[in-house]
Amino acid sequence: VREISAWNDSRRDPGLFMMMMELNEGADRAVAEAALWDEIAALGREGPAPDELDRARSLISASLVYRRASAPGMAELLGSLHLIAGDWRLVRDIEARTLAVSATDVQLVVKAYLRRANRSVGWVVPRPADERVIARAAEQVGPRQGAVGLVKRDRVVAALSEHLNQRG
Repeated sequence: VREISAWNDSRRDPGLFMMMMELNEGADRAVAEAALWDEIAALGREGPAPDELDRARSLISASLVYRRASAPGMAELLGSLHLIAGDWRLVRDIEARTLAVSATDVQLVVKAYLRRANRSVGWVVPRPADERVIARAAEQVGPRQGAVGLVKRDRVVAALSEHLNQRG
């Protein structure tokens, strides 16, 4: 796995918890998905390690401090709390309430919601790139714009741009 991320799209009504993996070229999707579910199962059995929970708490605190540091950030925080939780006044104690989440709380949530039966899985798999289109795109970009040393993903983006430009 090249990169993995997760985020929660929460609302007053049930939201959506999303996980995304970007795999290395040639990686087996089934193996990667099985490894992800193994990690989720371990989190449900063991909970997060104390240092993981401390890191999450630090990130949450830093995020709240950052959001409160400007008028637009505070407005976004208040608006989000009102829309998502139904009460902007939660701003007074959101940090304390969030930081009070324990490893046991995390385990309970994982067991209740992060289950295979609740999942929807989608894969975005790129088509093999036409090497002629990639070479032509790299020639057009040229070294002055960094074409030398392009990684494959960048070449694919350049090739895609070229293809779309040809279509008009």
